[in-house]
Amino acid sequence: VTGVQTCALPISRTASGAPATTDADAIAADVLAELDAVRREWYPPSLHGAYEVAIGLARERLRAFARVQAGWAAKGWRVEHVELAFNAEPREDEPDARSAPTIGGGGIALIGRIDRIDVNAAGERVALDYKTSADPEPPESHHRSPKGIWKDLQLPLYAVLLRSAGMVVRPDRLGYFALPSNPDGTAVLLAERWDAAFQAEAESEAERIAAEIAAGRF
Repeated sequence: VTGVQTCALPISRTASGAPATTDADAIAADVLAELDAVRREWYPPSLHGAYEVAIGLARERLRAFARVQAGWAAKGWRVEHVELAFNAEPREDEPDARSAPTIGGGGIALIGRIDRIDVNAAGERVALDYKTSADPEPPESHHRSPKGIWKDLQLPLYAVLLRSAGMVVRPDRLGYFALPSNPDGTAVLLAERWDAAFQAEAESEAERIAAEIAAGRF
């Protein structure tokens, strides 16, 4: 996980509007250099054993990330924002954060941080969350069971946050950048079957929960 978290560091360099590179080797060199820097800063050189295995696995995940990122960039996507925060109150350490919207009619602030927002030449956006779970799970099954029971509202709420900042993301452009244990499973997984009706249902459920919280019914 430590290694995967460094993805945002070199990727953020393209957020200023520079063209995204499609060179997988260059991306890999960049993210691996960041991993080495984190290793030098956080861990003493005397650590070995399981620690070395963990670092090695992180390197494999980052190489897979570089391969998929290069292919994603070749489709015309570039990073627009990295770790975009939505806070209830201004913070000096996050000058680029946006104001958190309220949800549910009870004054409950919807705060959060979106790992990554990408944009293409047509101005279309995708919102992505990095997932480092053992096995990649599609957004559809992660959020709602086959019986319609909600398990998570993360990605639909990303759309709510972005809409409050004037950035529209279609429901089928929400997804995960999956970085599983097996590097072969690394992929961008979009919620391709989600539509406006699904988004409306998710927001309704979020508003219901927020109203319960505002009323003190936990």
